[in-house]
Amino acid sequence: MESAALEVLEALTEAAYTKDRAAPLRRAALALQRLRLLLRLAKDVKALDFKRYGHAAVTVDEIGRMIGGWSRHDKGRTV
Repeated sequence: MESAALEVLEALTEAAYTKDRAAPLRRAALALQRLRLLLRLAKDVKALDFKRYGHAAVTVDEIGRMIGGWSRHDKGRTV
């Protein structure tokens, strides 16, 4: 989970400092999907209690909405 979270952070940092953000945002979205899956698995095998899973799921969903908004904004922008 730490690796997937770090990959999201790295991709978002790259997107913040490059002109062509599409590829880093796609990588961030993919890593975020991996993180969602790993969180669900951790909850299912009881490595993560439900309260912590709930907090993490809300946070991950919010990050996903932010990535989606950034991607949509970038598509409408002319370079």
